[in-house]
Amino acid sequence: MKAKILAPLTAVVFILAACSERPAPEPPYPVQIVALRDSLARETEFWPGFDPSAAPVAIASNDSSWLFGHPSPPAEFAALENRPGAFVARGRRPFITANTSVELAGVQTVTLLIDSTDRDSLRGHAAVLIHEAFHIFEQERFPAWQADEGDLFLYPATDIDLLGARMLETESLVEACRALAGADTNETLRRAGHAALARARFDESAPEFAADYVRRSELYEGIARYVEQRARGVDAGRLFPGDPHFRADETRLRAYATGAAHAYLLDALMPAWKRNLAARATVSHETPSLAGLLAGAVKRYGALADTFPGELADEYRRRASVAVRSHKTRLASRLVRWRNADGYRIVIKASAAPLFATGFDPMNVTRLADNRLFHDRWLRLTNNRGRVEVMNQTVLTTPAGEHPIYHGVKRLEIAGLDMPPDVQQSRDTLRLEWQGNSIQLTGAAIEDSSGRIRIVLGNR
Repeated sequence: MKAKILAPLTAVVFILAACSERPAPEPPYPVQIVALRDSLARETEFWPGFDPSAAPVAIASNDSSWLFGHPSPPAEFAALENRPGAFVARGRRPFITANTSVELAGVQTVTLLIDSTDRDSLRGHAAVLIHEAFHIFEQERFPAWQADEGDLFLYPATDIDLLGARMLETESLVEACRALAGADTNETLRRAGHAALARARFDESAPEFAADYVRRSELYEGIARYVEQRARGVDAGRLFPGDPHFRADETRLRAYATGAAHAYLLDALMPAWKRNLAARATVSHETPSLAGLLAGAVKRYGALADTFPGELADEYRRRASVAVRSHKTRLASRLVRWRNADGYRIVIKASAAPLFATGFDPMNVTRLADNRLFHDRWLRLTNNRGRVEVMNQTVLTTPAGEHPIYHGVKRLEIAGLDMPPDVQQSRDTLRLEWQGNSIQLTGAAIEDSSGRIRIVLGNR
């Protein structure tokens, strides 16, 4: 009888043991991102004195917003059970609009937006947090490194001589980084020397504001990209995947890559560059040139030539001419597509009360020859009559003055709406809403006809 009872009891013990060995449920994805960020921060010194885990983090993912390490979380955030310092709220909070940093309750906070188009990896998202945290560090330690984004809209993108020098520098940096990854010191130095000569030619010919914009962007954005790429585990040979060339108007995007390339090369040729650069910037608040540092490093190796072959400069000038023609053709085609786009349109005329930009994404702005701007991802305009904020929908703005955006906007057009916006009028206030976007204005006249809503601001 005892033997008959023991068999079922043994089975129960085995079942209970198996249940107890089941793995714990996987933490929510935002929790995993922050945990990996902290692990990478412990393993690697990305920059002297920089702690990637110090900045609070807000992440929007799957219709929820997560907050980590913030000393004063807003009331809508609830503490996450068994996760000290972690909070969650329903929906995407309005302050999370991009991968950037914002001031939240008086504290600079990194924000990460994971939407339906995001295809990055877990390690990639952790690396982006480190990139944006480094920007907070830069703003505190090296504020002079940040470029004036208004200069981007004046940059001479169609100057063939400048573009040729820029293209030669890019190509030389690509080959220098590939040689570095292949442990070919002589070729690394030769190609880095070509890059230094091309930059010298660019600096001699470019307007001072344009050269300064590139120099500062490589410091502020390029070093942050370098930090991010190291967090991703990317070596110098993989800095420029696929086609390494940039369009004529991709000045800012290019600075991310060339700044990171300079940093990788300096790690090899001048290992103490980060500490020296940080010390100089702290003492004098100067804005040094990464390209200048690289030229100095190559020169110390005795590898900096006086000039590069003339036929090389001629070849890249020819390539630049082709690139400029392609750029102009692309913009003309885009305007045609814009005019012929299906869907509803909203046009705001604000000549009497110009709207001023209080937020935009410089990575997703295209300037036309007449200084009109396409804003493809995010734009916020305000004045004393109200506010316009549009995200993930293209806006075409017409400037009110000489500068494409700093002197105000006198006309803006939004095209391609699938459905008409919800329009509400209450006394003197007009409000339009669609797909999470909104326009709120006072003293505006509205007219709706044939799929086009026209608003005149300031004439009432």
